[in-house]
Amino acid sequence: MLRAVLALTLCSSALSPYCIADAVPITESQVKAAYLYNFAKFIAWPERSFGKADAPIKICVLEDTSFETTLREIVYSHTVDGHPVEVVHVTAVADAHRCHILFIPSLQDKQARALIEAIGNSGIVTVGETQGFLEEGGMIRFTLQEGKVKFQVNLRAAVQSGLRISARLLSVATRVIQ
Repeated sequence: MLRAVLALTLCSSALSPYCIADAVPITESQVKAAYLYNFAKFIAWPERSFGKADAPIKICVLEDTSFETTLREIVYSHTVDGHPVEVVHVTAVADAHRCHILFIPSLQDKQARALIEAIGNSGIVTVGETQGFLEEGGMIRFTLQEGKVKFQVNLRAAVQSGLRISARLLSVATRVIQ
């Protein structure tokens, strides 16, 4: 497992989690976790998002402990621009306000709209998996295309939140809502 995580992290460093590293099988969850980590490298948050220069980037997961475990393995001891990466379990809207990235798995889809509305334009990157997520104001949506994990971006929602998404990240997205 550690070998797969290492291979995935190395292969995903250029935003492409697909590579052949000794033919190590990589799961869909590992790919999504690697994307979440890499999103942090290509997004600039407003100054108010970090209390101090070495404050952690908090990637939060709404009620999915299995995915949290995978994400922790991917980000273990990694940093982004001097910020350590921390995985946080979220169970309620109030918990989401301390996040930089909030992943809302499809199992929690019923809470997505309420979370997006409650978060508003607070500078939290919302990532989901379900149809209509971007249209509800979510910022990044994972999709499966030809058996591969891809993503779409609602740039309008990100900009309204004071976030800057790198053109490099946008160029890899399969759809960008302006």
